Amino acid sequence: MSEISYKKASEMLDKKNPGCAEYQILRFSERISKLSEHFSKNKHDYSADLCLRKLINKKKRMVKYLKSSAPERYDIFSKMLGKK
Repeated sequence: MSEISYKKASEMLDKKNPGCAEYQILRFSERISKLSEHFSKNKHDYSADLCLRKLINKKKRMVKYLKSSAPERYDIFSKMLGKK
């Protein structure tokens, strides 16, 4: 996913509700991309590596939760990001 799709999706989501699963998935994705850039410069930063792995797993669990609890919202969200 590109930076443009993140911005488009975050604009479409209601910023007054940062607790919704879609918003949290976007925030996790942004943090993951920033940490990935960090690793291009600092390859031996093991604490950031641990943080990155935790974020990836949180994002996976949140996507799984959204897909199981509200499949219609998941479909809309995935189309908004251009995944499927």
